[in-house]
Amino acid sequence: MRGTRRPAEPEIRVADGWQRVGHTELVKLVAEELRRHTGLSNHELPAEMLDSRDAVAALLAARARATPPDDPYRLSEQSLLTGHTHHPAPKARGGGPAAGWLPYAPEAYARFPLTLLGLREDTVVEEGDTSALDALGTAPPGYRLLPAHPWQLDLAGPELAAAFADGRLVRLGTTGSDTWPTAAIRTLYTPEHDLFLKFSLDVRITNDIRRLWRHDLLALRRTDAAVCAAFETFDGPPAWLSDRGYRTADFAFEALAVLVRDGFGGRLLPGATPLLAAGLVEGFDGSPLDRAADPEAWWAAYLAQVVPRRWRPSPGTASSSRRICRTPWWPWTPTACPCRRCTGTPRA
Repeated sequence: MRGTRRPAEPEIRVADGWQRVGHTELVKLVAEELRRHTGLSNHELPAEMLDSRDAVAALLAARARATPPDDPYRLSEQSLLTGHTHHPAPKARGGGPAAGWLPYAPEAYARFPLTLLGLREDTVVEEGDTSALDALGTAPPGYRLLPAHPWQLDLAGPELAAAFADGRLVRLGTTGSDTWPTAAIRTLYTPEHDLFLKFSLDVRITNDIRRLWRHDLLALRRTDAAVCAAFETFDGPPAWLSDRGYRTADFAFEALAVLVRDGFGGRLLPGATPLLAAGLVEGFDGSPLDRAADPEAWWAAYLAQVVPRRWRPSPGTASSSRRICRTPWWPWTPTACPCRRCTGTPRA
């Protein structure tokens, strides 16, 4: 393999030297090597690897036609073109046609309005503070407002057909302003309301079907309270973007769930700009790393913000450092590290 960040031109050793291999053959070789080392076969993995490559090709074509956003925070969230460096299928989108998911892909600089549903009041399930959802539109008498990710409505269509037919769900149009997808794909940011909304997506992305699982939702408030208490022990502005609560339907608990998460209000130092930490590794136009005169000092300042919150919150709590640590900048120097999402949720 040649190259560093993105290896290319793979070759295999043969009797008389080295022979170039294409992507399909490389996938087959990887699958065989994994089976040889583990003794297990995974017939799904080769398909996911091929799907991931096709998705990257579609994203590259879409980006060539799109205009990058001016907002540096959005640009950092939507810069992860190749994603996890050591995952065999980081950009797989469930094998579906690109036309079905490209309109919602952060890597294609997507932005779109939410679909608004009316959920009959006797079927509503919610916990925590979900009042921000009611500001997104107006529900008719006897219904509560339930925003939905348009891609999820397509994916879960058969599951929801009966509820639309009998009136438990009604369509109310779309939001008056756009949202845009973060690097997490199913988490959307609503700039007009400074709010993050996380949805289920019935599609496998990297290792998991991206549903808001019932056991996670039922533990949401308890987990969030523990993390908030842990992060309060640190100096500086609030470092945790709190999961305020969720709203869903009793007949489609996971499929229609929406999680309400804090925005940046009151969590940034004056003059600071939030950026997604993973975007700094991927690289994007305007990244502060491109202008760092002393990279060693820059990384030392970065680690001083990240490490204490990642490894020393309090006994029994931990945050995920993969994509969720947002690093605001004070002219090109890390100054704080607001974080989002827990690594895992206890089922007990």
